[in-house]
Amino acid sequence: MTESDIVRIGIDLGTTVVVVATTEGEVPKVCQQFPAIVNLSTNKVGEKAKIDGKPQDIIYEAKKYMGATAVEAATITKEAHHPYKMDGNMFVGTDKTKTRPEELSAALLKEVKANFPGKQVEAIITVPAYFKDAQRQATKDAAELAGIKVHELLNEPTAATLTYTDLVPSGAKILTCDVGGGTLDISAITKTDNKLKVEATSGDPHMGGRQIDRMLANWALKKTKKKTTTVTAKMLEDCNRAKHLLTTQDQTEIQILGEKVKISLVEFERLVRPFLTRINTYIDNTLELAEWTRKDVDIVILAGGTSRVRVLREIVAEELPEASIMNGVDEDEAIALGAAHRLRALTAPPEATGIVMVTEIAGETIGVGTLGDVFSPILWKNTPLPATRTLPYKTSADFQSQVLIEVKAGDDCWASNNRLLGVFHMEVLPMPRGELTVFVTFKMSVDNILTVVATEDGGLRRKKTVCIKKTGDRNLTKEEMSICLAKAEKAAAQEIS
Repeated sequence: MTESDIVRIGIDLGTTVVVVATTEGEVPKVCQQFPAIVNLSTNKVGEKAKIDGKPQDIIYEAKKYMGATAVEAATITKEAHHPYKMDGNMFVGTDKTKTRPEELSAALLKEVKANFPGKQVEAIITVPAYFKDAQRQATKDAAELAGIKVHELLNEPTAATLTYTDLVPSGAKILTCDVGGGTLDISAITKTDNKLKVEATSGDPHMGGRQIDRMLANWALKKTKKKTTTVTAKMLEDCNRAKHLLTTQDQTEIQILGEKVKISLVEFERLVRPFLTRINTYIDNTLELAEWTRKDVDIVILAGGTSRVRVLREIVAEELPEASIMNGVDEDEAIALGAAHRLRALTAPPEATGIVMVTEIAGETIGVGTLGDVFSPILWKNTPLPATRTLPYKTSADFQSQVLIEVKAGDDCWASNNRLLGVFHMEVLPMPRGELTVFVTFKMSVDNILTVVATEDGGLRRKKTVCIKKTGDRNLTKEEMSICLAKAEKAAAQEIS
């Protein structure tokens, strides 16, 4: 395979929109953009997915379900008032077929790949900075199902910052706020020469444009005095359109159940201001984690379509009055463009100049549960990545023949209160209590993907390595991946025939 057979792209796999930027040419450019919607009954993607099918079959916001357990999936469906039927963490279509969130994201990524026929597609895919290990692994699984080679997962605020990096002076302290279709993501980033260093991150998976769309839909339903309270995908699309129109005009209409409901900019801002003011809590939290004050922030970068909302920009300006708000890049395109910039840097020849290096941080504290339910941190939150750290642990019982290692994530001092990432057993040489040492090494990649290596120093000299990526029922097993790949190949063969 030659270089001409490869196409390299940056992909913003958003909650509501997928945006793709190519690395070809002098500067990255957006080459594809479509709604993140999949129709289970027609197998259509994007705009075509909206045409036919019952609400149960038209899946939007699948990103929220990535890496979720059955309990978490049920909670998301209930809180978001989605009309989906779930079996555990799988979507059930009207034809009773069951589909994993990874397969839905894979369908979106296949739509991307189809834009480059005959090419090997290599990409950097962006994810929210707050995404946990299971969510990141689910994203990688989706890319594998779609046949796309992923060089790296890149945090969305970091990607947006890369888009503006040439305009940011060295020494600047940057606060990047990505307010997308379904999530809020904030990072504190410093620039030194050609280096970006992420200092801290914070965010809310339930604060974004789609929540505003739902608020508008509920408001409009009350105005129509209709008895129904069900918010459909079409209603959300109409409200999203109205929201965007109100970024440039003072009044518009919302189409709801065949009626036109007028809404002014004043009414809209009165409705959404209390909700959007919550961004200040996350700004303060990020600054505290970075050990910055509000006056330390030199530049604010706003990305994501929702950052166009005028009242949101006013709230941020009021919170950080001494900072400059960067403009000049389409808010919907900034993240995909940044991903393309990053991929260009990763694949550049050694002699290339002007390459911007990025240092990411661990999104959460990772450790192990020890005797007495004590949580022993090994990699702390905000540790620069990639990172490797090893701690020694003694056996807790006489002549035990194996040790159980529970890998957990969280900030609580009690292990039982933190989230279980994975468990594995390791055979050891039976010895008196405390005489055998097991060294536990945590390796965290730039993608926030964790590998655990345990080595005992007894006579067996055993070593066990586990990539903690299959956590409970959150991710696809190897067998499930094989089944999904077979389904994808069968569907592709049917399309060709």
